[in-house]
Amino acid sequence: MKVTNIRMRLLSSENSKFVAVVSLTLDDAIVLGGIRLAKREDGTMYLMMPAVRRNNGSYHETFHPVDAKVREAMTLVVCEHYEKVLAEPALEQQSIDLGKEGVAMNITDVNIYMLQASGSRVKAIASVTLDGGFVLKSIRVVEREADTFLAMPRFHRPAKEEGEEPRWVETYHPVSAEARKTLTEAILQAYEAKKNQMQTE
Repeated sequence: MKVTNIRMRLLSSENSKFVAVVSLTLDDAIVLGGIRLAKREDGTMYLMMPAVRRNNGSYHETFHPVDAKVREAMTLVVCEHYEKVLAEPALEQQSIDLGKEGVAMNITDVNIYMLQASGSRVKAIASVTLDGGFVLKSIRVVEREADTFLAMPRFHRPAKEEGEEPRWVETYHPVSAEARKTLTEAILQAYEAKKNQMQTE
């Protein structure tokens, strides 16, 4: 797994621990949005993944590194870019390629949680692990009469300025039709296998 693209917006609030908002592309396939770069009192930096509020009021991350090693590697990439942006403000909010040679999205695990609620088009929730190191969560499997498709997790973004409309924003999404096809095929294959397993139990 490799970070192949980065975009950063600096935050100017002096009273906030957050110094930047980042979007990252993994393996030139999945764009992760809303990652915040934060600074501790001792000056060390860390990443906070976006969290979505559940109906019961709790929050959960919709994507995250599997272990500390992967998180540290991602943090290093973001911190290096942060220093570059501070030194060269023109880089802020530019999309910067970090190298795509030899990368490919490698799905190493798919988990399916079947939903029992009748009458809903959402039939299951899927999570996907990339290269054994990064998890994409809360992907909805939706059935319609004509087809079955995936819906990425999203959050409601209120209007920031007068006259602007509030909107729904995906926390992550495939960067291309090819990446979406790969992700969809892997999840739907696991979904059908899970359905067949439940029918034979």
